[in-house]
Amino acid sequence: PKGTDLSKISADKVAEVQISLNNRPRKVWHFKTPLEAVLNVCPHVPASLLNGHIDMRCFCVTMLECFIIK
Repeated sequence: PKGTDLSKISADKVAEVQISLNNRPRKVWHFKTPLEAVLNVCPHVPASLLNGHIDMRCFCVTMLECFIIK
């Protein structure tokens, strides 16, 4: 909740919530998860993203390449 002192929450719990939120289907994407929505636009997503270990530099370059190719 708003105002919660995050220093009292373990890193494991924060990671658990992060994974839960990042894998939640969104109405705006026709009830697809963020990853499923990205895969619709760009099927060449780095394997690290599929494993939950995101290298944002690699991901951003890959997404730019997908949009330039289309």
